Amino acid sequence: MITALVAAHEYGHFLFARLNGMEVEEFSIGLGKPAWIWMRRKGTEYTFRPLPLGGFVRIKGMVPQEDGSETEVPNGFYSKSPMARLAVLFAGPLFSVLAGILLLTTLFVAVGIPRPAQAPVLGSIVNDSPAFKAGLKEGDLVLKVDGKPVSTWLEMQALVRPHVETPLSMEVSHQGQIRNITFTPKKSDTPVPLVDAKGDPVGGDAFVGQIGVSATIKVERLPVGDAVKEAFTAPIAMVDGLAGIFKRPSKFGEEMGGPGTIVVATSDATKEGPYQVMLLAAGLSISLGIMNLLPIFPLDGGQMTVAFAELLRRGKRLSIEIQGAVNTVGFALVGLLIISVLWIDFRRFVIPDKSAPPAASQVTPAKK
Repeated sequence: MITALVAAHEYGHFLFARLNGMEVEEFSIGLGKPAWIWMRRKGTEYTFRPLPLGGFVRIKGMVPQEDGSETEVPNGFYSKSPMARLAVLFAGPLFSVLAGILLLTTLFVAVGIPRPAQAPVLGSIVNDSPAFKAGLKEGDLVLKVDGKPVSTWLEMQALVRPHVETPLSMEVSHQGQIRNITFTPKKSDTPVPLVDAKGDPVGGDAFVGQIGVSATIKVERLPVGDAVKEAFTAPIAMVDGLAGIFKRPSKFGEEMGGPGTIVVATSDATKEGPYQVMLLAAGLSISLGIMNLLPIFPLDGGQMTVAFAELLRRGKRLSIEIQGAVNTVGFALVGLLIISVLWIDFRRFVIPDKSAPPAASQVTPAKK
């Protein structure tokens, strides 16, 4: 999956390098050695390599030299203007995001999009949650909350949330049998956005009462136009989520993960079927594109920052000393990020905190 997603990313670099008159020496699927050449065309070797962990595009003249001679390489990367280099660098993340959007659009049109049902019918129930201990079951229809009739999931949610560690009564129907239950919602682990009974925001975030249930999910096929609009909400939501992590660093351990998280998520998605695998692939592709825009070398965003600085300098290259400093700082930050997500994986799967929420096993860009 990662190899296919990286191939889409690298194709963006490849295509825009060609469009800007740069020679591409190699387009490789996979990493490592040896390289098996399956085609040569217009000066480019198309190769397969043994490790299915990604791929790369090697553009002519892309290695900086101490004397700055990389700018003199005919049809080389650094012989082109900073604007051309910005376009080539940006094309990779752009194609990753577009590949994810294309996958989502295809899924939403061909199969549909999972959305919470409006009816106040209980879906999955978390083990050892207040709802589980109270004997509520999947498929229960909620009739009343604290004596107030409810007809939608959002109405039920709006009545439950104010009960933080305080008793709550609920009237439910299961296969025609009506029961009255009283139990105590627990306080949410983190603040959540506040919405009214219509789903409209009513303020900031706050701790709320939760009973450990989710809505039933229905799959709704969308027309092409609606599918495209819905697919475009995924990168917007992902950027918003990333911004939320920077605003509230404590969420880093909950929202991020490394190779272990990806493996577990892929395994869970595979068990649920091809649809979930494709949803996960789309989410990973979009996140690959967005994360690569971070202004950290050697990510595309870091190289774009250098190209932009040279654009402001009217095309004059940064000194080799400054380039080296940027590289050193960038690699240190990337190394710190790698160590951080590996530590998150270690805590999540080797010494898991039972009080922490489980890691997300799938990417579902449906609106909440």
